[in-house]
Amino acid sequence: MRADPIDMNIGIDNVAAMYELTEMVIKRGYQNIGLLCANQEQWIFQQHLQGWYKALLRHHLSPNRVINAALPPNFSTGASQLPEFLLAWPELDALVCVSDELACGVLYECQRRRIKVPDDLAVCRVWQQRCEPGVPAAVNNHDGTAP
Repeated sequence: MRADPIDMNIGIDNVAAMYELTEMVIKRGYQNIGLLCANQEQWIFQQHLQGWYKALLRHHLSPNRVINAALPPNFSTGASQLPEFLLAWPELDALVCVSDELACGVLYECQRRRIKVPDDLAVCRVWQQRCEPGVPAAVNNHDGTAP
């Protein structure tokens, strides 16, 4: 929970959540990590970036693999942005998504392209919802547990 809430505090610290998730990905050995965001409030995006930069720079890794799509955060956006990441950063070995919908879209596109998750590309997301309809268990919660 944030100590300095902007208005109401409902227990979400986006900086800490992104930092902890990114730390977990790094500790699992991934070094070429991307961040996928889509159409969210600017202040939330800034908080995600703050946690993202803090974790990656702490480990001397590049924080520059970021796409903030000006599209709705849905399955289609996740699926359409994966090729953009792979074109810009073919070395990508992990992708952090800021929503379940984006992560599910990325997973569907990985399945379509026959990209093995997590062997070829790890995919994770900040929150803990399930992808429906079901997808192979390839996404871990931010605390490292399976959904």
